[in-house]
Amino acid sequence: MGLGATLMLFGALRFLQDQFRVLDGSLSWLPYLIIVVLAALVIMLTVWRIVSGAAKRRLKATK
Repeated sequence: MGLGATLMLFGALRFLQDQFRVLDGSLSWLPYLIIVVLAALVIMLTVWRIVSGAAKRRLKATK
């Protein structure tokens, strides 16, 4: 899963760099920022799903 997510992020970076030529020159850092934010969102979603997953439901059921 991690390798697939990494490859998808690299693909998204290449897509942004190829399709939006306005991001060349002084704005060349913007696609990298977009990908970092996207990666942070994926990590936050993953952590949220782990924390609020089946273990938490099992804990509530045993009380």
